[in-house]
Amino acid sequence: MKNLLRLFWTWSLIFSVFFLVSCEKPLEVIVPKGDDGQVFAIDTEESELPYLVIDTQGKDIPYEPGTPARMKIYQRKKLIQEQLIDLEYRGKTSFRLSDKKGFNFETIDDSGEGVDVSFFGMPEEEDWRLIGHVVNLTEKYIWDRSLIYNHVGYELSRKIGKYASRGQFVEVEVNGEYLGVYFFCEKVKRDSNRINIKSLNFSSTDLSGGYILKIDKSDPGSEHDGKPLSYFMNNWEDDARYNDFNSFRSNFDIFQNLITFPAFQPPYHGQQYLETYFGYEYPRQKTSLKPKRST
Repeated sequence: MKNLLRLFWTWSLIFSVFFLVSCEKPLEVIVPKGDDGQVFAIDTEESELPYLVIDTQGKDIPYEPGTPARMKIYQRKKLIQEQLIDLEYRGKTSFRLSDKKGFNFETIDDSGEGVDVSFFGMPEEEDWRLIGHVVNLTEKYIWDRSLIYNHVGYELSRKIGKYASRGQFVEVEVNGEYLGVYFFCEKVKRDSNRINIKSLNFSSTDLSGGYILKIDKSDPGSEHDGKPLSYFMNNWEDDARYNDFNSFRSNFDIFQNLITFPAFQPPYHGQQYLETYFGYEYPRQKTSLKPKRST
C-alpha cells in the first residue's frame, strides 16, 4: 500500500510540474534592432555612442583598393544617417599585429564616384578613417587601453590653433560582427577645412605652394593593389622601401650628427635606425623633386 501511495504522489508531482511548465508562455527572445528594423550584433542598450553598421554585401574587405559597402549610423537605436562608402583596411604595423583592424573609407554616390559628406557636424569631405587600437589576442596585449591617446593629442593641437583631425568615438559592427569602439575621424589631407594650403602647379619651373610631409613607414605603391591580405600581413620590407620619388632623408641622424652614409639603401639595413625619412603626403610624387636641403 505504501508503495502504491509513493508511486501515486510521484506521478502526481511529475504531472503537476509538466502542466505548470506547459502553461507558461515561451520565453521571448529580444533581438536588438534599430528603428528601421536593422538587426544589431549586440544590444547597445542605453549607450550614448553612435553605432555604425557596415555591410559589404558578402564581399571581402581588401587592404587596397577598397570595396563598396553601405554604412548606417544609429544614435540610441535611431537611424540618423545612411551612406554608401568604399571601404579598405588601413595601418601597417597595427594591421599585422592587431586582431582589431582599422579602416579607411571614402564616401561615394550610386555610381561609385566620391562625394563630400558631413558626419557628426564635421565639415563635408569624402575621406575618413576608423581608428581602433592594437588588440593582440594571441600574445594577450593591448596598446592604449584607454582609447583616448589619439583624441587627446588631436584636441590639444586644435586648442593651440594647429589643425588636427576632428573626430567622434563610435561603436562599429562590420558584416554582422561587433568590433568594438573606434575613433571616427578626418583623414589628414589638403582641404580648406583640413590642411588649408595652396595646390602646386607642376608646370611651373619654380615649385611653390603647400606641401604635406609625414614621418612614417613607406607606402607599398600602386603596384601592390589587389594583392591578397596575406601579402600585407607578412611583407614587412614594404614598410621601408624609401626612394627619392616618395621621400627624402634628413641630413642628420637621431643623435643630431651629420649622416655620411648614402640614403635609400635596402629595407632594414644595419644603419637604418639612425635615419629619419620625410614622406611626401602631398603632393604624391610622380617624379623626383630631389630637394636641395633637408631638415
